[in-house]
Amino acid sequence: MINRRLKNLMFTAITLMTGMTGIVSGSAAETMNLTIGAGKAAIEIPDTFFPTEGFVGVHDKLHVRTLLLDNGATRLGLVVVDMTSLFEEELGRISEIVKREGHVESTNLFIAASHNFSSPHIMHGQQIKTEEEKQKIEMQVLNVDGFEKRILYNVAKLYSTRLKKAQNYESLEPVIALAITDFEMFHEFRKVILYWDVREKETLLKYSDDIELIFVELAKFTKTEEELHTITDKWIYFIKHAGELDVIPTSFRESPLRDAFEMANTASLTEEEFELQSKRRDFIVMQRGSIEKARHDGIQEGIGLTAKKMLQAQLPLEMIMKCTGLTAKDIEQMGKS
Repeated sequence: MINRRLKNLMFTAITLMTGMTGIVSGSAAETMNLTIGAGKAAIEIPDTFFPTEGFVGVHDKLHVRTLLLDNGATRLGLVVVDMTSLFEEELGRISEIVKREGHVESTNLFIAASHNFSSPHIMHGQQIKTEEEKQKIEMQVLNVDGFEKRILYNVAKLYSTRLKKAQNYESLEPVIALAITDFEMFHEFRKVILYWDVREKETLLKYSDDIELIFVELAKFTKTEEELHTITDKWIYFIKHAGELDVIPTSFRESPLRDAFEMANTASLTEEEFELQSKRRDFIVMQRGSIEKARHDGIQEGIGLTAKKMLQAQLPLEMIMKCTGLTAKDIEQMGKS
């Protein structure tokens, strides 16, 4: 069974592919007064999606393909998706995307599934509609104690409070928590995005899709503008560097990204909004400085206590200097205090 994430990946691929499908004229087409455009894009499935339905990874990529035909009066579109089947909801979304990106009316659009059984299934009725799905999105710029527990608490609260009086447990809807941090939380992983869910400890068999935690660690993202090839990379790059961008990157061809850039552009802020944003930025900088100073002071205090205990144990001065990094003069003053 394919989940919400793979559907969104499919729609993203269709958006990218249709947006890049240019209508061009060829020599044969010109004699018929016909212009034609074709495009293909891969459905980029992350490794964290697996295992599912017996699949453990990607051998050959799944694709979506578009063919656009225009005779000057009418434009037709053909979309083929590498899936076993498509249902009304998916057809409606694809039709909206192609109309927006390719300017093809739904009455002139043909959509087909390749009936490929080397891909996971889109099961009818399994997709949770947006209005029924709850998402918890949090941006965290300061690494404070208890942050990871707060994420769990908020997700558990959001999930449990959705059950109204007299409703049964089947009425509970999925909750997705997206935490975007400006620091590293999981030092044992080098991946920028980590997906967590509820699984059996030894076999890793998934218990439920109802609760999912997604962490995006901006500190691990080091790609340059020239290395942005996926829509996910572009969004992460935008979130990390939005405050530094004077002009929109040339690779940002997708409408949502361009809209986000315009919203983040300080030139469009009122004087009051700009002042509020500046104060917020100054507050974050000062908080970071306070945390760093407290960390430094704590380390120095610990070194001092260690040195005093070593002096009390009458250990050699050279050993105390080597273990603490203090000078002989510093250690001598500690012995007098």
